[in-house]
Amino acid sequence: MKTRTNQRVPGMLVAGATALVSGVSVFVNSYGVHSFSSPALYTTAKNMAAVVFWPWPPPRRVGAPR
Repeated sequence: MKTRTNQRVPGMLVAGATALVSGVSVFVNSYGVHSFSSPALYTTAKNMAAVVFWPWPPPRRVGAPR
């Protein structure tokens, strides 16, 4: 039988991993912003790169109707 404490552990691990990834992302992003002449130019370039590498069409879920 699971107790409430055992049910919280996976959620706490996910929250901790998310915080770690977010912190590293902010740290790395600060170097990118400082390397460009304009923060707006950097943000635009980063967003355009995200669009280019976005998987299109989105992957289908297993068992989803066609």
